Amino acid sequence: KDATFSRIRELSLSYDFRSDALTSMTGLQSLTLTGTGRNLFAWYKELVGVDPGVNVGGIQTGSGLDYFANPSTKSFLFSLSANF
Repeated sequence: KDATFSRIRELSLSYDFRSDALTSMTGLQSLTLTGTGRNLFAWYKELVGVDPGVNVGGIQTGSGLDYFANPSTKSFLFSLSANF
C-alpha cells in the first residue's frame, strides 16, 4: 500500500495586545496570548490508522511499525506573556 501521508505536527497562533488604554488601565506595555497545538491532524493516502511516527519497540524496529502501540497524542498549550 501507498504510505504517503501529510501531517500538521505543530501549529502556533499568537496575538499581541498593545494600546494606550491597556497601558493606562493596567500599567502593561503589551500582552501576548499564544495557543499551540501538536499532532493535530494527519492525512493518509491508503494506510488509514497507521502512524508512521510511532513504532512498537523503540529505535531498533524501525519507523512505521505501530501495531499494539499507542498513537501520537494531541496536546494543547496556552500561554500569556505580559511586558511591563
